[in-house]
Amino acid sequence: MQQGLESLLRGRTALVIAHRLSTVERADEIAVLSGGRLVERGSHRALLERGGLYAGLWAAQAATGEDAGLEQAGGPGLVRGA
Repeated sequence: MQQGLESLLRGRTALVIAHRLSTVERADEIAVLSGGRLVERGSHRALLERGGLYAGLWAAQAATGEDAGLEQAGGPGLVRGA
């Protein structure tokens, strides 16, 4: 599924809404919303390094095994678009 999504979006701009963070891990930019407000914005790697809400959610999903894709903490963005 993830590879199909990446292939479909390559070279395009898209808004992807996801609870499973591995779905957006390779996005050029991730916007983190809490309580209807934008609280963080950046790449997967930058958000993890910042140690904020996104990093906490990533760690929680990894700890619960909720998402098998979480073992790759970082990596280059593959979905490009403007």
